[in-house]
Amino acid sequence: MTSQHGQQLEQALSEARMAIVIEYCPPAHADADAVRAMAASVRGKADAVGVVDNHLEIMMSAIATAALLRSEGVEPIVHITTRDRNRIALISDVLGARALGLRNFLC
Repeated sequence: MTSQHGQQLEQALSEARMAIVIEYCPPAHADADAVRAMAASVRGKADAVGVVDNHLEIMMSAIATAALLRSEGVEPIVHITTRDRNRIALISDVLGARALGLRNFLC
């Protein structure tokens, strides 16, 4: 069963089936091709990809990474670590992510 672009996770959950989510740590450099290669390797194999937000080191922005994944046909879940941002920064990040078409967040 083929789902619409960017709605794989929603479809899995609405069908009450187990959703397959892969966790991804963005690169520690600004290489968009590395993100595109990862997207190509998981496209069609997972319902969504959770994008880690500066887990153990400084990495590419989770929002930027998620936008790249979305443009490659992979549904992202943006992880937002609250420890590094105040309330204003958190709201700003979520508003910016929504403007980019991102709709799944894990805080």
